Amino acid sequence: MRKLAYMGWFFVMGAALGAIRGIFESLGDRVEPQLFATGHEVRWWGIVLTYWLIDTAAVLCFAWFVRWPIDTRPPSRISFLQPASDLAVLIFLLHLVWLATDKSLSEKLASIGLDGLSQFFLIIVIAWIAIGNVKYRRLRDVTSDE
Repeated sequence: MRKLAYMGWFFVMGAALGAIRGIFESLGDRVEPQLFATGHEVRWWGIVLTYWLIDTAAVLCFAWFVRWPIDTRPPSRISFLQPASDLAVLIFLLHLVWLATDKSLSEKLASIGLDGLSQFFLIIVIAWIAIGNVKYRRLRDVTSDE
């Protein structure tokens, strides 16, 4: 029964993130070119920041409700703030990977020799996940002995 509940939460999470992504992609197709054509790039970057904040809030709410069902569950003495901040940074890094491939930004990055920036951020994401996994396993081991 517990696995079924987790599967339900994963479905809800996937649907929510898909809806958020769909809305943002729609804005990217319709609004982004207009804002860049009229010189209002700052507004577009505000939308991008808002997308990251909403995406982060959705993932953190999901993590709070599910309470980390995987093997990397933090010990009870560790505040939710620690894994939540690590997760927020991970989501930020994933958004940087995506942002480096954005059509309005990738041409400018390529012109200054930073066309491989998305691969660089992807390597950082993989390292962040690996280090975070080791960190939380070690914290769990240390606090379970006490």
